Amino acid sequence: VAVSGFLGVIGFVILFLFQTHTYIMIGGAFIGLANGGFMSSNWALATDLVDKGEEARYLGLTNLATGGAALVATSAGPVMDFFYNLNTPKAGYQIVMVICIVYFIVSALLVFKVKAK
Repeated sequence: VAVSGFLGVIGFVILFLFQTHTYIMIGGAFIGLANGGFMSSNWALATDLVDKGEEARYLGLTNLATGGAALVATSAGPVMDFFYNLNTPKAGYQIVMVICIVYFIVSALLVFKVKAK
């Protein structure tokens, strides 16, 4: 899970620093690897950590937390709109990318606080 977080950081840093087609594809590949790695390892970690007999409850909560990310992602639109309306259209995307980088770093570091059974 932590490796996926750091792959996401690399992908967004590439997107933030370079805007050519080649670098967009490379950054997108890192983000795609991060997403795929996270989705599979996150569920594997969740199934390892749940108590016997409580699987449905905890995996349901994990599903809500994972799905809740989509709700948080919708906040990117108003941020971009705000800066676009200030006649700085590129700034909105850059701020959203910085927010994504911070989220990836925080989430990757938080995994280290998970205690094994």
